Amino acid sequence: MTTAGTGPVDLLWWAYPLAGPGAGRILVLAADAGRLPGGDDGESGAGHERFAPAFGLHTDIPGAGDLARRLPEVLPSISPQENARIVSQVRELGYPVLEVSLQERFPVTLD
Repeated sequence: MTTAGTGPVDLLWWAYPLAGPGAGRILVLAADAGRLPGGDDGESGAGHERFAPAFGLHTDIPGAGDLARRLPEVLPSISPQENARIVSQVRELGYPVLEVSLQERFPVTLD
């Protein structure tokens, strides 16, 4: 993605198909990947960290109840009933999580 006057921006994003009235209902959440450790290139230290968007079950996430209460803060101004419905669907489909893996390269010598 490119923004006016700032150049390319790396984004991580999560998309949720939403059930409800109307066609084409989808919730997309995005985060600026440039704010991750290592800057825009995602490199850090001796190895290379790789960041990827993923979905986590609410049963696997500590503080999932607090996250569910805070999710409506990032949603547009809609009714409390609509907020509750969307939060319930996000909870069922999986919370947006960030997977971090460290990629290291080790030399191998043959005997």
